Amino acid sequence: MQTPGLSLAEKLDRSHTAVIVVDVQNAWCHPDGVRFVHQSPKVLASLKNKLRLLVDSARRGGLLLVFVRMAHDLVYLSPAYAEQLRIQGTYGKIVAGSWDAEYWEDFRPQGGYREVEVTKHRYSAFNKTNLDLILSSNGIKTLVVSGVATGGCVFATALEGFLNDYYTVIAADAVADRDQTVHDVFLRRFQESCGDVLPTAEIVKIWSGAPSELTKTRQ
Repeated sequence: MQTPGLSLAEKLDRSHTAVIVVDVQNAWCHPDGVRFVHQSPKVLASLKNKLRLLVDSARRGGLLLVFVRMAHDLVYLSPAYAEQLRIQGTYGKIVAGSWDAEYWEDFRPQGGYREVEVTKHRYSAFNKTNLDLILSSNGIKTLVVSGVATGGCVFATALEGFLNDYYTVIAADAVADRDQTVHDVFLRRFQESCGDVLPTAEIVKIWSGAPSELTKTRQ
C-alpha cells in the first residue's frame, strides 16, 4: 500500500508541530562555557538571531515549545558515559544548579502549558525521558529541532524523533557545531535519510500563513 506524502505546509501545520530547543545552555552557548560550541562571534550571533526568530514565531503561533536541558549529575552517569565526559572535559561540570547548566540568555520556558521543559542525561532528548509522552499527549506529528550541537545532541534527538515516527525537520541555521564540516555533514546525512533540513525563514513563512486547525478551534 502506498502512503501519500505530505507537503511541507501540511507537515508543519501549527496544530501538530512542536519546536524542540536542544541544550541552549551556558555550557555550550556562552563564550565562557565549559564546552563553547563556536569560536566565531559571527556564527554565534547568527545562531542567536535564528533561534530567537524560531522561538518567537512558535510562541505567536501557539505551537508546543519544548526546552531540553542537559544535566550531567553524577548519579545518572554510567561508566561508559562518564568516560566520554572525561574525554570532553565536562565530567562533573554541567550539573543541576551550576552556571554551565543554566539556560543561555532568555531561551527558556515562559510559563503556560504550551511551554515545557525536559531534562535529559544522555545525548538524545528521547533517551529515558518523558518527551515522547509529552508529544503524543499533545497530538504532535512533526518536530522542528534546533539548538546545539549539530553533530551531537541535535542529531541524536532528531534521529530518534524520526525513529519514533515523527516527521522531523532540522532548522538548519538555528543549530550550530564547533566544527563547520561536522555541521554540514550531519545536516546532509539527516536530509538524505531521515527528514527535512530547512532555513528558519522558510519554516516561519509557512507558520505565518492561514490559521491552523488549533487556532481555529480556540476562536
